[in-house]
Amino acid sequence: MHISRALCGVGFGILGVMSNIGPAWSAGYTITDLGSLVEVGSTYAEAEGINNSQQVAGYIRWKTDYYGVSPFFYDGNVMHDLSAQLGEGAFVFGLNHLGHVTGSNGTAFIYDGSNLQDLGTLGGASSTGYAINDAGEVAGTSEFSDTSSDEHAFYFDGEAMHDLGTLGGDESRAYGINSFGEVVGRSLIAGEIWDPDIWHAYLYNGSQMLDLGTLGGGEADESYANDINDFGQVTGSSDTGDGGPHAFLYDQGFMQDLGTLGGDASWGKSVNNDGHVVGSSRTSAYGDIAPFLYDGFEMRNLCYLTDCGAKGWTLLQVAKDINDAGCITGEGIIGGESHIFLITWTDQPITELCTDGIDNDGDGLIDCKDAEDCGQRTICYVPPDMAYDLIDLGTLGGNQSFGYSVNNSGQVSGQSRITGNDAVHAFVHNGNSMRDLGTLDPSDIWSAGRGVNSSGQVTGSSAATHWSSGGMAHRAFLYDDGSLLDLHPLFEACDESMAYAISDSGQIVGTCVEHIYDGWVAEMRYAFFYDGNNVIMLSNGVDESYANGINNNGQVTGTTYNTFSDSRAFLYDGVMHDLGTLGGSSSRGNDINDLGQVTGVAGTAEGESHAFFYDGNTMHDLGAFEGGFSVGTGINEGGQIVGTSRLANGEGAAFLYDRGRMLSVCALTACRDNGWTSLVVAEDINDYGDITGYGVKNGETHAFLALSGNGPTPEIEVCDDGIDNDNDGLIDCDDTQDCGQAPNCYVPPQPEICDDGIDNDGDGLIDCLDRRDCRQHPACKTGGGGGGGGGGGGGGGGKNR
Repeated sequence: MHISRALCGVGFGILGVMSNIGPAWSAGYTITDLGSLVEVGSTYAEAEGINNSQQVAGYIRWKTDYYGVSPFFYDGNVMHDLSAQLGEGAFVFGLNHLGHVTGSNGTAFIYDGSNLQDLGTLGGASSTGYAINDAGEVAGTSEFSDTSSDEHAFYFDGEAMHDLGTLGGDESRAYGINSFGEVVGRSLIAGEIWDPDIWHAYLYNGSQMLDLGTLGGGEADESYANDINDFGQVTGSSDTGDGGPHAFLYDQGFMQDLGTLGGDASWGKSVNNDGHVVGSSRTSAYGDIAPFLYDGFEMRNLCYLTDCGAKGWTLLQVAKDINDAGCITGEGIIGGESHIFLITWTDQPITELCTDGIDNDGDGLIDCKDAEDCGQRTICYVPPDMAYDLIDLGTLGGNQSFGYSVNNSGQVSGQSRITGNDAVHAFVHNGNSMRDLGTLDPSDIWSAGRGVNSSGQVTGSSAATHWSSGGMAHRAFLYDDGSLLDLHPLFEACDESMAYAISDSGQIVGTCVEHIYDGWVAEMRYAFFYDGNNVIMLSNGVDESYANGINNNGQVTGTTYNTFSDSRAFLYDGVMHDLGTLGGSSSRGNDINDLGQVTGVAGTAEGESHAFFYDGNTMHDLGAFEGGFSVGTGINEGGQIVGTSRLANGEGAAFLYDRGRMLSVCALTACRDNGWTSLVVAEDINDYGDITGYGVKNGETHAFLALSGNGPTPEIEVCDDGIDNDNDGLIDCDDTQDCGQAPNCYVPPQPEICDDGIDNDGDGLIDCLDRRDCRQHPACKTGGGGGGGGGGGGGGGGKNR
C-alpha cells in the first residue's frame, strides 16, 4: 500500500524516454545490491516492503540455522538488524511511509523506531501483522480461540483489533491495507462436502467482506489478494480454470488476467497508486521464475530491463513491492547468496523536473513556475489563447468520484462513493449539483454512469457485488426522465452486461459476458450494439470483443481479442475494420466522433504504448509525456483528443491533444493553484472543448469539469435565490431536474410501509403491490417461494482500455 508521491531516487523517473524539450534521460533501470546481514550470513533474504523514501524492510534467514530469523530495516544507506528491538526470531512483513513496521514476534506488533507496541490477538495464542498504513492501521491474521489453530483476518484501527470474519468458511487471512482502511486477503468460502477448502480473494470495504471471485470461475478455482492501492485496485493471483495461477489486477469490478512471462503461472505481489503491478512469473512451462513489472499495458521481465546478468546477478527471483515512484524491491541471487535488490533509474535530469513539487535546481522556483527550465516543457506549456476554468464536481458524500462523459450542455456522467463509502453510485452532474442515479435494485451496492448524450440520457451498469456462485452481477441500464431502465433482459445469452456509450438517438454500445460451463467457468466477452429495438453482437471471427464508443452515425469503436493473438482496435460500420497498430502488436479503440475518427492506445515499434488518432485511413502516433506511455480516451468533432499520459516520475497526467501538441490539462487549468495535487485522467471532451475526468484534491479523488469558455454559458438553476434562472417555469427546489440533489432541496426517499394503505415512497404502488419493498413483509407473504443467491466481491467500473 502506498500513499504519498516521491521520486525514485533524486530525479529518477519511471518509463522515461528521450524528451524533445527539457532534460535528457537514460534509457533504462539500474539495480542496486542492498546486501544482506553479512555478520549473520544468509541462506535467503525476503524483502517485504519499500516506501516512498526508499526504505526497505523484511527479514533474513540464517545459514547456520534455517529456523533462525533476523528482521531488517534498510534506511536508504545501511541495513540494520532489528533482532534486539523486536526479539530473536521476529518477522517484519509491512512497512509504511513513516518508516514504521509491522510483523510478528509471536503476536502482531508495530515498531516506530523507538517504541514496540504489542497488538495482541483475537483471543488465541498468536497473531501476525502483514501490512500497515500511515495512520497506524494494520491488517493481519490471528488465532481467535485457545482451543483451535484456525485463524481469522483482522483489522487494527489504532486502538483495537477487529475480527473481519470469513466468506463462509472457517478461516481467513489479511495481507494488504490502503490509506482508507480497506483490507484485502483470502478467505475460505462455504465449501462443498467434497472440497471444503476453497480460498477466494476478498476486499473488506469497512463494513463487509466482498468475494472478488476468480479468473476461471470454476467451483474448485481459487484466488488470493495480496495488495490494494488507494484507488481500490487489487492484485494477487487466481486460478484460470484451464491452467496454473495468473497474476491479476482487480479494478472497479473486473478481475484482469495479467498473463505471464511465457510460462504457465504468475503471481501479483504489490500494486502502486498508478496501477503498476510487480510480482513473479514462470518464463517457461515449469521453468525458471523471474520478477515482472506490469506497467498498465504489458508484463515486462525486470531482469531484461535491468541487464541483471551484466551486474553480477545470477538470478532475480521475485519483485515484492513497488512504491509510487516506481522503485522496486525484491530478492535475487548474487555471488551465490540471496540478497535484497533495489531497482531505480540510471540517471537524473540536470534541471528542474517540473512535475514533482520540488525545487530541484535550487533557484527558488518550483515546477512550472520555473519558466526558464519549464516554460516550454510540454507538461507546462499553455498556448496564449487557451485558458480553462476548473470546477470540482464534488461527490455524493463519500471520498471519491470519477467523471466519465460530458455532453455539449456540460452535463457530466460518472460514479461516486456515497456517504459512508459503503457503496458507489452512478451520477449525472447538471452544472449545479450531482444527482444520485441510484442502482437498479436495492441490493446493488455499485453503479456507474458511463455515457451521457445531448438529451441527458445516461447509460452504464449496476451490480450487487460480483458474479459468483451462479449469480449475475453487472446489468446495463438506461437513465431517462428520472428513472433507471434495466437493459439486461435484452441480452438473453449473456450472464452480465455493461453499457459504455450512448448516441444522441439513444443507440447504446457495450459488452456482454457469457459464463461458459465445462467443468470450470470461463468468461467470454462480446461487444454489443443496441439500436433501440434490437441487439447486435459485433464479431468478425474473433473470440472476444469490447465496444467502448459510438457516434451519431451508428459507427462503433472498441477492441477485439483472439485467443492466440493480441488485441486490435476496430471500427464497425456494418463491417468490422481492423485499425492496425503503431508498429507494435496491440491496439485498443476507446472513442469515435461523427467523422469516423477514432482515438485509443496502440503499441509502438519501440515497445511503448501511445495514444493514437485514426483519421479514417491512417493511425497517427500522438506521442506521450516524458514517461513514455499515453492513452486516448475521448475525441470531439473538432478532432481534439483527451486522455492520460505518464510523467517522468511515474504519475499519470490528464492531457489535451490540440494543434499537433499534447498539452497538460493541469497546466491549462492552473490546477495546483486551485488546490488540486494533480489531474490524473481526462476521460471525455465535448464539441466546445469542455473536459471531464478525475484528479486528486485534498487527498481525495474527485471528478472535475474543465470549461474552455468557448461554448454558451450554461443556463443553470440557482437553487436558493427565488429566481427561475434557466427559464423552465420552475424555481429553486421545484426545479427537481437541476436542484433535486442540492443540499437545501434534497428529501431522502421514504420507505414503503407495507400495511398502511399509503404509497409512502411515491412509486405508484401501495403496500403489498409494491413487490420490491414488501415481498418479504409478513402481511404480504402468501407461502411457497424459492431461494436467494450468492455473494461476491465488489468494485466499480470503467472503459476497457
